[in-house]
This record gives sequence, structure tokens and C-alpha cells, in this order.
Amino acid sequence: MSRPMEKLRRALNGCAGPISLKGIPIYHNWSKGEDYSILGQPLNKDNWIRENIKNPDDYDAVWMMLADWVLFENGWFIADYTNKSLYYYKTQISYKRPYELDYIQ
Repeated sequence: MSRPMEKLRRALNGCAGPISLKGIPIYHNWSKGEDYSILGQPLNKDNWIRENIKNPDDYDAVWMMLADWVLFENGWFIADYTNKSLYYYKTQISYKRPYELDYIQ
């Protein structure tokens, strides 16, 4: 996981409100803000996906949607922007809702 910036901050929507996924805060690299230690210990994203999808056949699609996201005790960290669809939707850069969100219960 690359960390080109020294700090991170809570990701915000277009109205400057903090965003989350299933109640878990979302963070990304930033030049000012919090230390990475606030994220806590890494968790197993694969287990989270399996526990939160409606149908096991949807695992791959949800994993691809979260490919750049790393799960920690205290939040999701966006480590890269290869697949931007969920980040863009949550931050209201785009209003195109990723269909993979329908697979999460």
C-alpha cells in the first residue's frame, strides 16, 4: 500500500459531509490531517465481503469495486484510484451508482 502523502483525512461528499461504507468511515491520503495510526490494525477485506454480500456469486464483482480499498479496524483506506467508481459516487464527483452496491446487504 503506497502512502505518498504524510497524513490522511476523512473522505467527504460534495457538501463536505463525512462519508462511510456500511457505517465504516472512509479515509484517503491528504497533505494535512490525521496520522495513519488512527486506522488501527488491518482487517481481512475478503472476510468482510463474504459476510456482507447477499449472494456468494457476487464476491468477485464486489472485490473489484473495492480493489483499491484497504479495511482497518477504524475505517476504510483508499490506497489507490485504479477503480474510482465507488469513490466518485460516495464523494459525489459522479452520481452514477456502482451496481455492485446492490450486492451488499
